[in-house]
Amino acid sequence: MRKRNLFATSDLAARAFGCEALPLTAADARERGAVLYPIYIRQKDERGSVQHIKMYTYGKIFTGAHNNVVVDVILRYLLWFFVPKSISILHTHPNCTGHRSEQFSGGDELVARLWGRRLYVPGFAGRKFI
Repeated sequence: MRKRNLFATSDLAARAFGCEALPLTAADARERGAVLYPIYIRQKDERGSVQHIKMYTYGKIFTGAHNNVVVDVILRYLLWFFVPKSISILHTHPNCTGHRSEQFSGGDELVARLWGRRLYVPGFAGRKFI
């Protein structure tokens, strides 16, 4: 079981996912995906008042096919259309002649529109699209 890292923003969590998942995708040309979600941490301030701090993390990284992992990630979590809007999908694209590793595919854009949530695609060029 991997240690769960917490990040101050969803963008930082997406970058960390890219650092972990892109080498795997580069090695076998298969997409990787995970679910990004918020976690609320309780902390007491200097006066003893409890503060709830929003942090982000991502779950287990799943391996998809050469050209699709988003459907695999969605199917692993039943009732996706009914979960909070704060949940997003992280995924990679292979760096080959048939794909643009750092851009959304037409299927990605369709899923994002229908699902109404964010998709992240960290790319080999270091760019990310939301």
